[in-house]
Amino acid sequence: MLTEILIDGVLNFWRNKLRTFLTMLGIIFGVAAVIAMLAIGNGAKIETVRQIEMFGATNIIIRPVTLSNEKLELAIRKLSAGLSTADAKYIKEVLPFVVNVASSAELKEAKVKYDTVEPKSTVVGIDENYTRVVNLKLAEGRFIDSLDIINYNRVCVIGPKIRHELFFNEPAIGAVIKIDNQQFSVVGVISEKTAEKGAASERKLQIKTRDAETDIYIPISVAEKKFVRAVKPGETHSKLLYNSVSEMYVEVKSTDCLSFAKNVITSILKRRHSDVDDFEVIVPLEVLEQSKKAVEIFNLVMVLIASLSLIVGGIGIMNIMLATVTERTREIGLRRAIGATARLILFQFVAEATIISVIGGCIGIMCGLFISYGVSVYTGWSTYTTGGSILLSFSFSVFTGIFFGYYPAYVASTKNIIDALRYE
Repeated sequence: MLTEILIDGVLNFWRNKLRTFLTMLGIIFGVAAVIAMLAIGNGAKIETVRQIEMFGATNIIIRPVTLSNEKLELAIRKLSAGLSTADAKYIKEVLPFVVNVASSAELKEAKVKYDTVEPKSTVVGIDENYTRVVNLKLAEGRFIDSLDIINYNRVCVIGPKIRHELFFNEPAIGAVIKIDNQQFSVVGVISEKTAEKGAASERKLQIKTRDAETDIYIPISVAEKKFVRAVKPGETHSKLLYNSVSEMYVEVKSTDCLSFAKNVITSILKRRHSDVDDFEVIVPLEVLEQSKKAVEIFNLVMVLIASLSLIVGGIGIMNIMLATVTERTREIGLRRAIGATARLILFQFVAEATIISVIGGCIGIMCGLFISYGVSVYTGWSTYTTGGSILLSFSFSVFTGIFFGYYPAYVASTKNIIDALRYE
């Protein structure tokens, strides 16, 4: 009996293909939108977790703040020199909850050359702790060590994109490149996976991070002593000497002391910088957790908005089913006359409404997966579709069909047999 009802319902829809498809559109759009929104939201959550892992859950970032000419003059009069390696050393020595401190100095204007090739790159002076605190991985060779810092060794570690551009399939380790006409020996190459992760975060994250793909790392002692940053329009020489460190990473023992560490470090640096606000202290974990909460709220709002399409689709199903009941009034009368019960008529029309929602839900799932993939390819943002999101949207579509199909089915089941047979 159930099989006959389902077959009869499918045949009835097939006879009215266009009307049935138009009825399904609301369900299709609703299911597709729910799946796509959840996929984007899940992708954002996963990306946030990756960013936390990349920055390190126990890391604090300290960066210089660009001062106006007036504030800079005041800072110099107060004998503040901005962020420096001395600050990093002091923080490491006096704070017992600090595990490591890493400093870097970016040389944006430095020009790199190998034979006739001049790649677009950024030269960064780093200390021996940088790779450990920032969690960089090597594909070849070694990283900058303490002896390189002490002895002012002219060695460098390059990003994978620079390695490919300069050397392609040739050996990179031991090769000599020129940085502002100074010769540096390549001793290491950054892993592609680490570099790609950093580059992706720079595109998507509100905390700017390094693009390790095109970075060239040299000892920070060499960067401070052997290079002079180019003067930009409107800058004075004193402005160039301010902030010898462009970024500082502080690794603490646990996430429990992050807020306390932030406050203590801020207090220490203010005292060392004569109360000049020439730096900012950022806790990536706090920012990323806030970003995660914002994504969750966005995800919920988008799913609620997408669910409206399912409700609209359900209303469409109700309208079409009411019209179908009116068209098939005589058929209902005949079925009742030959022995069909009111309950069977009710079940038949509810089943037909459910069939519409099930088919629409299946098409919507395929559309949602396609949209998710398209968003990922077009924007470069990770999307992640879970079985739970598919099950949720599909269940909602089935529920919509049953809920909105019940009233038309009830109307059909309560029709008077004599009046139904007389209906023209």
